[in-house]
Amino acid sequence: MFFRVLIMWIYNGSGRSVILVGLFHSAFNITIGNEVMPELLNLPASQTSLMCLGVLAVLAVAGGVFTRGRLAYQGRPAGAAGVAAQPKVR
Repeated sequence: MFFRVLIMWIYNGSGRSVILVGLFHSAFNITIGNEVMPELLNLPASQTSLMCLGVLAVLAVAGGVFTRGRLAYQGRPAGAAGVAAQPKVR
């Protein structure tokens, strides 16, 4: 769940760039893998996985809090191409 929040924040903040999200996803997978982080930190793979998950959770919660749940999403204004204007309620 935390990873999805970060992915959506990157997707919305980058102007809906799938390539940037893909690069982040692959970089994250390489980093959290059993080869890079355990050798970098000199810790067992289980501890580095828990550390990465903790950092990911903190970043996802911080991103959600600081963007007030919008995750950099900006909707289109009413009347924009492909978006029907909402009827006014009296």
